[in-house]
Amino acid sequence: MHARTRSFAFLIFTAFLFAGVPIGAAPCASPTSVLFEDPAAPHAFTDIGITITPPKLTGLKFEDPNAGQVRGVWSGKLDALDVQIALFVLPNAEFGFSEPTDVLALTLDNLRDPKRNGDPSFTWDAKQLVTGSFGFVPYAQIGQGKLKKETKTIGTRFVLAGLLENAGYTLEVSVAPEPADAQKKAIFDWLKTCVASKLEPRNAKWTDAEAKERFDTFAPESAKKKFDPALRTAHYIILTNADGGKQFGEAMEACYTEIKKVFPFEDIAGQRLMPVFLFRDSEEYFQFYMKVAGITHEEAAKSKGHAWKDYYATWFDSKSDPVHIHEATHQIFANRLLLQGGGSWFQEGVAEYICTKKNDRNTMASKVKKGKGQPLAEFFAVQSLLYSAQDDKSGESKAESQYTQAALFIEFLRESKLAPAKFQDFVHAIGLVPGNEVPAIERVIRAIYGLDIKGLEDKWVEYCKKR
Repeated sequence: MHARTRSFAFLIFTAFLFAGVPIGAAPCASPTSVLFEDPAAPHAFTDIGITITPPKLTGLKFEDPNAGQVRGVWSGKLDALDVQIALFVLPNAEFGFSEPTDVLALTLDNLRDPKRNGDPSFTWDAKQLVTGSFGFVPYAQIGQGKLKKETKTIGTRFVLAGLLENAGYTLEVSVAPEPADAQKKAIFDWLKTCVASKLEPRNAKWTDAEAKERFDTFAPESAKKKFDPALRTAHYIILTNADGGKQFGEAMEACYTEIKKVFPFEDIAGQRLMPVFLFRDSEEYFQFYMKVAGITHEEAAKSKGHAWKDYYATWFDSKSDPVHIHEATHQIFANRLLLQGGGSWFQEGVAEYICTKKNDRNTMASKVKKGKGQPLAEFFAVQSLLYSAQDDKSGESKAESQYTQAALFIEFLRESKLAPAKFQDFVHAIGLVPGNEVPAIERVIRAIYGLDIKGLEDKWVEYCKKR
């Protein structure tokens, strides 16, 4: 879904913002655009069921550009800053959004796309879920990141992403030059309250019909015949044709609690229960995985479970299998912590750290202290710890070794005396970095720990020697 892009109207607007043109200049509107006499008044977009109250800007103007996805453009000044605001509405028939986070993820893809005048290094400096009357879902996601021209910061981009019943929408704010912290806060606070909606919110616990439709979409025929009513826990909806669904749901809640202890996050009212597909046997799971991911049976059979998008899928074997908390960590990082960046080393590292014990990493710690670990700068660049790995001549699994190294590195950051109080800051900063971008990863390391990659690696080696 995220590979899809927005319309030509978006491309014009984005080019306008990134080209260095003063943001307070006349909006890119079609010849049929309408200029409203009272731009400061709340504007009701009755066909989509939301009302936008604009910020208090000097010289505020509002235009309806009549340009497809662009539904409204406001412009004005905040102190000496030029401010441009645009409302985009993106139909679900084309984009298939299921959460506000999907909408923000698509926006990020577009902001990074060089073919659309984007900046491949663009990232969010901050992301936050906020509750309120935002539409079909009673919360939205806000992202904030720096606008750059070449290497110079020229402003800040704010995006509020919400969900309507049949569309996603974004309210996108570009400010130039770079605003001060107090001005950023003012804009962020405005975005939290500027949308009002009378739409009936969706059922966060899923209706039975929605649950059955979701199961039937990709489940094999043998599983559909024995689908049990959906089982709901505090945070999950278990879609299953297997016995033991209730006990498995309890096990998933135990995973949720454990993960939240290590990587704290706030539960947001209105967030949908996370789906878990629990099949009766491995073959049904393989058939599901083949269908949903478009892979071969051989590829599917390498997996005992996987988390992707909003769901986790596996089969019923043992509820205590460590694969469950490993994949639950991936699911939570994507759907609750909203940290999907950093690269394979980070995503697999946090999940493997959760599902293993300290003693499981002893052999890898011995390698690291002897200088036989994979150098961090090289390790951070690995696209996939699983699929980029080739086993060595001794028969040792390179993928398993890389997973353990990733978990050991997370252990070092969290449990060593380096700066444990900064661990959560590191997790949240790295999770927003575009995957495997080593220079961006090093910038985070410098900002959090005051070290370059080599300096941090030296500290890690010393930790392993004393561990």
